[in-house]
Amino acid sequence: MDGSVRLVEFGTGLNGASGIGARPLICAAGGIKHGKYVKCLAWSPSAPLLATGSADGAVQLTKVLGQPEDRGNTSEIRLENVRTMHLPGAIEAMCFLDNGNTLVCYARETPYLSYFDLTDECKQTKYNVNEAVKGFEDHVSFAIMHLVPSPNEKHLAAATDTHRNIIFKAGSSKQVRNLYGMYEVIDHSHFALAVLCCALSQPFSNIWQPYCSSGHKNDGFSQPKIAWSQTGQYLFGNTQEDSSICVWDIASSSIVKRIDRSTGGHSGQIRDMFGSPTSDTIVTASYDKTVKVWLCTMC
Repeated sequence: MDGSVRLVEFGTGLNGASGIGARPLICAAGGIKHGKYVKCLAWSPSAPLLATGSADGAVQLTKVLGQPEDRGNTSEIRLENVRTMHLPGAIEAMCFLDNGNTLVCYARETPYLSYFDLTDECKQTKYNVNEAVKGFEDHVSFAIMHLVPSPNEKHLAAATDTHRNIIFKAGSSKQVRNLYGMYEVIDHSHFALAVLCCALSQPFSNIWQPYCSSGHKNDGFSQPKIAWSQTGQYLFGNTQEDSSICVWDIASSSIVKRIDRSTGGHSGQIRDMFGSPTSDTIVTASYDKTVKVWLCTMC
């Protein structure tokens, strides 16, 4: 929590391991250091470039130079600070787009995503996340906690600290889908329920909830994580109230599967997840001290 970033090298036989081993990388001229603790990071898919975001609103771009030099139980690496950008709030989420040419960041208490063009002196373009709600463009009703590009990079999935994941069209403010936490619909009379809501002046969710099973919940204390399937058809996400994985069908915006402890899932809350862009492999890490690799097309 001191604002430092530690790098680790993985490889066959490192530190005497019979298989894959690991050892720390020592930075020759000082490492990556922020003024406050680091909240997120992202590796460029096309270059040895690491982006790190801190609670102090700073975004650092650091280039890894050359290959690690063997020092026995450690390796030495050289780093170069490429640029530091500053945003008005804590950096909660970031990812690379356009094959590493664009860095997308979200800062807490801001109503926009910041796109930095790495081919044009890190020129910043802001895309409002509330564009769909006219008159409330500057209102902040949620924080984006995780950003993941789709496999074809045409869309950007954003996990929020509310019961909502949003699919944006990349490079725009357009919301393509809103994925909420309800599934297993019992009564399909959507229109009748909507009319009833209007008649009673009640939010749709207040009346809709009894007709659905609980699916996905997040709040201000949660750490929502998401991952795409290889085809881009499904989005996987954790949920705050238990250790389940929720699977959304993006076309229908509905939860089509839920993997919990009884079906081979985790016994503790899921801390992180990653989806492979080349195979339908999902990796999840949990507070139950296990890492699970899911090797099937919808888990």
